[in-house]
Amino acid sequence: TNLMPRKKGPNQKTRRIVAVSVYSILLYAAPAWEDAVRRACHRRKLEKAQRRMNILVSQAYRTTSTAALCVVAGYPPIDLMVEGRARAHREGKEAKKRIEEEILATWQERWDTNVSTAQWTKTLIPDIRPWLTRGHGEVEYFLTQLLTGHGSFRSYLSRIGKADSENCHYCQDPDNPGHAVFECERWSSSRRETEAAVGEELTPANIIGKMLDRETNWTVIHQFVKRTLARKETEDNGR
Repeated sequence: TNLMPRKKGPNQKTRRIVAVSVYSILLYAAPAWEDAVRRACHRRKLEKAQRRMNILVSQAYRTTSTAALCVVAGYPPIDLMVEGRARAHREGKEAKKRIEEEILATWQERWDTNVSTAQWTKTLIPDIRPWLTRGHGEVEYFLTQLLTGHGSFRSYLSRIGKADSENCHYCQDPDNPGHAVFECERWSSSRRETEAAVGEELTPANIIGKMLDRETNWTVIHQFVKRTLARKETEDNGR
């Protein structure tokens, strides 16, 4: 935790180096104790450790759902990681690719059927495969806010009792997670410049697809999101 503060500190690539070490410890000798994960008390211990690591890797708020954290950070739920490690041990290296595909399919099924949490993240990332297999782009504090819906948004702050209204300071519309990036007139000039650069109007349904399409798109959109939410957070805190 001291090595990876939420708002500052190393980038995601460096954070993943620490995560690899932690996951190596969590999954040590997994084939020998795979059955124990079926007991909720044991599974919760692993999930608690994974949740903390995913928060640090993605620089997310602690209120973010576990399902969203796994997707944003890019690590399968810990019970699926245990299953994959154990199956690879039993079935051999030649089955590794097939096992990974089956684990991913199970994870996607859980993601599709999850109706209680992470709905905003599911809107942005309905299909986790392109997100997980992308060849460019890292997340950080402000991009994670957009991806999870937990951050300097008055709808969120009002829900947890830290704001007296969910309306935007600038236009009085509800300040939901996508408001500043997709709707608010306060940021319309930067938004239009970004959309001109990527050649398409940005919406919750297409923004991740455009970012994954090419690295230049990721850079332009990420900078717009980061600049917008950073200024918004500064101005909101100033009030």
